[in-house]
Amino acid sequence: MDKMTIYEIDNAILECVDMETGEILDDERLNELNMARDKKIEGVACWIKDIEARQAARKTEISSLTAKNKSDDKLVENLEEWLRMATGEAKFVTPRVTIGWRKSDSVNIVDEAAIPEAYKRRVEEVKIDKMFIKKAIKDGFIVSGAELEEKNNIQIK
Repeated sequence: MDKMTIYEIDNAILECVDMETGEILDDERLNELNMARDKKIEGVACWIKDIEARQAARKTEISSLTAKNKSDDKLVENLEEWLRMATGEAKFVTPRVTIGWRKSDSVNIVDEAAIPEAYKRRVEEVKIDKMFIKKAIKDGFIVSGAELEEKNNIQIK
């Protein structure tokens, strides 16, 4: 009987009752079917609870891992700054590590309100398109409220 689906059990329950008179035709079979039906319903409900508990555990773990990543990001940032000061941005080579520096450009927004609408993207909220501004400045355009800032980024291999 455990191999029956809930729908088959429901149909079998109906077969145990005379639909015209409401008389129970097979009392023992009806009790067995009701117990099997209840067991299946309980099993599915417990399965759902288990899935939801696993989801909650994963959400908690994701939050914990995200916090650890943010902490590690800050630590890496601080250690890179220490290396910047320790090497004076000069190349550093040992058999285990090579530290070098390369120039890159980054847009620094000095006055967000002064950025023209053409340089803003609409997402859920207004966001400034720094890549578009960077290209415009490199192409010789003046973008109010923005400037090109040269940086040295660390490369560890």
